[in-house]
Amino acid sequence: MHADVITQRGMPCKSHRFVAYLAAYSGIFTKFALECLTGINRVQFSHCVSGFRNPRPNKHRKIEKALHDFADDLKHVQAYIELQTITLLSYF
Repeated sequence: MHADVITQRGMPCKSHRFVAYLAAYSGIFTKFALECLTGINRVQFSHCVSGFRNPRPNKHRKIEKALHDFADDLKHVQAYIELQTITLLSYF
């Protein structure tokens, strides 16, 4: 999926790119899970994903921060699993 939409000035439109990312995440996670992660009501989230409404800048930042925090949590889980694997392999 190509996330950039070209505006009249030839620059990618950030709101369309953001909506494309939301659509991609909504295909992976349920709207309820995204509501729990971001604190944004799932109906509002659906409106953003469909392009019916654009999130205000503060909601945009809130969603973006929540997704970044979730990604950081996943990195910590991966590091923990790698550490446990190394520890387990050192016993053999």
